[in-house]
Amino acid sequence: MDETPADGTVTCVADCPLTHFNDDGVCKRCSSLCSDVSGDGRVVCTGPAADQCTVCVYTASDGSCFEGCNPGQRTIKNVCGIPGYVLFNEVCYKYFEEEKTYDEARQTCDVDGGIVAVPKDSQTNTFIHELGGTMKRWIGLTDIDDEDQWVFADGQSLTSSSYENWNTDEPNNGNVDPDEVGEDCVEVSGSSHNWNDIGCHNIDTFVCQIDYTPSAVVTLTCEPCQPGYKCVNGDEVEEICPAGTYSRADGTACDPCAVGEFGSSGSSTCQLCPAGEFSTQAEASRCEPCPAGQYSSSEGSTSCKVCTAGQYSSSDSSACQPCPAGQFNTQSGSSSCDNCPAGQYSQSEGSTSCQDCPAGKYSLRSGSSVCWLCPAGWFNTQSGSDSCDSCPAGQHSPSIGSTSCQVCPAGTYSSSGSRDCTNCPAGQYSDTDGSTGCLDCPTGFTSTAGATSCNSCAFSGYIYSNGRCYKDFAEKNTYSEAQQTCAADSARLAMPKDSPTNTFIAGLGAGEDRWIGLTDIDNEDQWEFADGQSLDSSGYKNWNNNPQEPNGGTSENCAEVLGSSHKWNDESCDSSRGFVCQIG
Repeated sequence: MDETPADGTVTCVADCPLTHFNDDGVCKRCSSLCSDVSGDGRVVCTGPAADQCTVCVYTASDGSCFEGCNPGQRTIKNVCGIPGYVLFNEVCYKYFEEEKTYDEARQTCDVDGGIVAVPKDSQTNTFIHELGGTMKRWIGLTDIDDEDQWVFADGQSLTSSSYENWNTDEPNNGNVDPDEVGEDCVEVSGSSHNWNDIGCHNIDTFVCQIDYTPSAVVTLTCEPCQPGYKCVNGDEVEEICPAGTYSRADGTACDPCAVGEFGSSGSSTCQLCPAGEFSTQAEASRCEPCPAGQYSSSEGSTSCKVCTAGQYSSSDSSACQPCPAGQFNTQSGSSSCDNCPAGQYSQSEGSTSCQDCPAGKYSLRSGSSVCWLCPAGWFNTQSGSDSCDSCPAGQHSPSIGSTSCQVCPAGTYSSSGSRDCTNCPAGQYSDTDGSTGCLDCPTGFTSTAGATSCNSCAFSGYIYSNGRCYKDFAEKNTYSEAQQTCAADSARLAMPKDSPTNTFIAGLGAGEDRWIGLTDIDNEDQWEFADGQSLDSSGYKNWNNNPQEPNGGTSENCAEVLGSSHKWNDESCDSSRGFVCQIG
């Protein structure tokens, strides 16, 4: 058989059906120019030619069969008397593709003895709109003579007709100013074949209609098989080319689309698979999208290429995209990229790996394209870090990107996360490296900013020496009065416990005798310094020995340093002397 069922099976027969003829072992269908007499038990034809029909559909006046057309042509039966008109519901219609004004369309129809087509029922309205395509087109309906009184081209009023198909809010005369040209003609358009009033000066395609006369002479014409179809026998049969094929230029057959191409039903040419798609089989009705991770960069592809490592693609891609900075992938054919983990980064597009942030830098989040320097006051020691550590209290890092912290020197201090060390303020000190705070100077002592010790005297007139402050008072007071004066400065009478100190204290008196903080008031001959230490335990004595001191017994219980010799002498506590006060 010359027709293969959709499932691909072929039925072998001993004899061809009555509707077919045997062409060298293949049963082929008789021409459509043959009348089907198979119901009478007769073969329809003996061969493909019209004169081989048992009974012809169309015969000439001499009784011979019309031959039909050549392969690649379609035989057109004209029952309307004028070429191009087709019969529908006992009326003949012809579509005119050239756009014209309504009046020009009316004149064209008049030449054929017809009118612009008038749809008076839904079927006819649909047929008129779809004849030759679905472009908008004129219909024979106007209110030119009397506004809002619509009349068909054959003279019948619309109101007397049982059918109308206006679009929503139509007719509306275009909402124009009354002095302007209105909308007095009608076009049909849209999927619902609705009517719309427009100005007659516009241009549209149109359909003419003429009356059908059954007694008109039937003629046959030959027209080229339309693109996307095949006309095998030159008869009335015009077969659409199935999807995956295209029509030959001569219209005689449908050929399969090549690999890398596709065609829809009724195609006159095959289309190249667009970039991002491919086909591997001939006669394809569509192309397949390249899967994710692959691509095809050109039209007509028969396969897809794999994206290399560091790239990715979604399905239907014409190119691979590089992984953005901060991401990577290691496998070819990837559909996505992975974020660099925190502590790593990729600086450029298309990366296949990520790098560790070096020590002194960090990346806090995944997907980083750069590493950030640890801020001043912070540091890290390991590469691949996702954070920095604050310098501990007593240390600092003055610059960004530090891999360690420096110890604050004595005289300074810092809290956690410090960029710089802070000088101890005046009146405070720190005497060790790495201090987290400063100590207050003892009472009577002070310091300048950044001091490692308190080496200045806080009270006016005091002189610093060897860790203590001293002040000479030339005014002569009893021993008790001298004690009270010193106590007012939180001081005691000076206590010389070694020779240099004794010399320093005596020197403050400028050759005058001065009370010192040494008595045996509480226990005769048991001398104690003003701070409670016994003289014997101090390891230093400097009594005058000419005469031998102390020698005053219970009447001389207080000690003085002699300005001339710097020796000590016991004296009555009620005597008046200058004195030296000591802080510390």
